[in-house]
Amino acid sequence: MTNGGREPGWTLRRRLQAIITLALLPVVLVSIFQGVARAQLDMANVHERLLQSARTVAAGDQNLLAAAEQVLRAVGSLSEVRGMNGNCDGVLADTLIGVRYFSNLSRIDADGRVACSAMALAHGLSVKEYAVFKEAQKSDGMVVSNELINRVTGQPVIGGMLALRKPDGSFDGTAPSRWMCIGSTI
Repeated sequence: MTNGGREPGWTLRRRLQAIITLALLPVVLVSIFQGVARAQLDMANVHERLLQSARTVAAGDQNLLAAAEQVLRAVGSLSEVRGMNGNCDGVLADTLIGVRYFSNLSRIDADGRVACSAMALAHGLSVKEYAVFKEAQKSDGMVVSNELINRVTGQPVIGGMLALRKPDGSFDGTAPSRWMCIGSTI
């Protein structure tokens, strides 16, 4: 025996530590993998809950858009509004009374000029440069804009336009509306 009566190599204590470490290594690895898998599952659950919450919140706005489209279709089918004659302004003003989420209703001709409107100050304004008008010319459904500043009221609004078509299918203008925008909702 050398080194003061000790055998060369690992001591009993070091051998026991190595054996215990090797025995516990699979348990540690499984725990790490389970922790990572659990974290991924939690992230997926949080993501799914956020999507569900967003859908729930958007349902009200979606219902509002559907209602707005129905109002525009109904108003756009009236002969005074479609023909931009007679009591077109009065019809739009009367419709505006019953729909509190609109700040204005107008009839725009094919050239992008406001022909009649619930608000007299809007007459003659041009919207032909607005992206929403250009999109409405190509669409058969309702087109919705980003937030705009209403040139008559100065209020932030979100515009919607529904293309009106002549019997031959050509573009005849739009039945647009403006919604008052409160915060980030319509």
